[in-house]
Amino acid sequence: PTWYVDAESLDDYKKLGLKAVVGGKLTPSRNKALQDAARLGKVCVQVSDDISAWEYRHGKRAAVREDDAMNAAHAAAKRYIVSPVAAAQFILAKMRGSPLAQKPKLGGVYMLGSCARTFAGDEFGTKHFILGDFFVADTGSKVRFDESMTLKEDYDFTCSHIR
Repeated sequence: PTWYVDAESLDDYKKLGLKAVVGGKLTPSRNKALQDAARLGKVCVQVSDDISAWEYRHGKRAAVREDDAMNAAHAAAKRYIVSPVAAAQFILAKMRGSPLAQKPKLGGVYMLGSCARTFAGDEFGTKHFILGDFFVADTGSKVRFDESMTLKEDYDFTCSHIR
């Protein structure tokens, strides 16, 4: 993997043994990664450097959208601790295996530490916000981050994929 960082952080990343390049501040770095992946014909996975765990839970959905039912379904679900690579591969497989005629080009994860509330709905959706801290952009996506935005750029990026 390649880390896209600001010039001030480059040496710190390289000292850790990571492949790092100067990409600029947040949105220019994100776009440089997307452009490099597109040029190479590769999927672009972007991840923040401060994520503490990679967890997936699979189990029976809650019958009703009530806290007790959702919490119970979440607690009963099988818990998988996975690598970032496995998480990205899983998301990409779900995107490419989608029954939709127009396959999703952006995939991501639920943004909160507790995912209990997700147990009252479908496991996968096509109209949800995707947090910039971890996402998969498939080949063929032409969407880029709006570099004039300094806040909530991931909301705009998600909406541009949904259009």
